[in-house]
Amino acid sequence: MGLIPEPSSLVTSGVSKLFRGLRTGDQRALLAGAAMAALGLWRRSSAPKRTLIHREVVKEGSSLVIRNADPVRVEVRRLD
Repeated sequence: MGLIPEPSSLVTSGVSKLFRGLRTGDQRALLAGAAMAALGLWRRSSAPKRTLIHREVVKEGSSLVIRNADPVRVEVRRLD
């Protein structure tokens, strides 16, 4: 586990802390929960977008091997 939790757990714990601060009247908990929820939502929305590199329909009985050793280089082999 890293120093900062995953965005979904950060949003969940932030919202629960926010509502606890509302319920008890604790302004610090309310602001901390709002900040945690906002940080989690920001981290979730700034995730890298997936990009389709190649699409191919493989015939029945044949296979397609895709190897990715580097983020830049992709090797595609078609075996019939």
